[in-house]
Amino acid sequence: MRWYIRALRRYADFGGRARRKEYWMYFLFTFIGFALVEYVKFKAGTEIPYYAYLLAVLTPSLAVTCRRLHDIGKSGWFVLLGFIPLIGTVIMLALMTTEGDRRRNAYGLDPKQGDPTAYAAHPGY
Repeated sequence: MRWYIRALRRYADFGGRARRKEYWMYFLFTFIGFALVEYVKFKAGTEIPYYAYLLAVLTPSLAVTCRRLHDIGKSGWFVLLGFIPLIGTVIMLALMTTEGDRRRNAYGLDPKQGDPTAYAAHPGY
């Protein structure tokens, strides 16, 4: 759950890097959130909760995806590959499961190494 909260706190931070664990835990809890919203939508008979949750997680989802791409040395613009039907989904899945660079890259130090300055601008991490 802390990975989900961490991603939500950095909801508009498109810089830096995100580990695979941060990315996949965020999307696990987002999926669970959508399942709960679907239940509420079914019971209430309205789609307002669905679209409210969708809007709430749109920016954090793009941000954590961009940071994940940065971890493997790719530009955040690669997120646009996801809009290509079928093949884009396969490419993004492959990129998101790739291990990050084990050294400093153009987007910062390896988050697994515990960069002490990585979250200086974000207290509480």
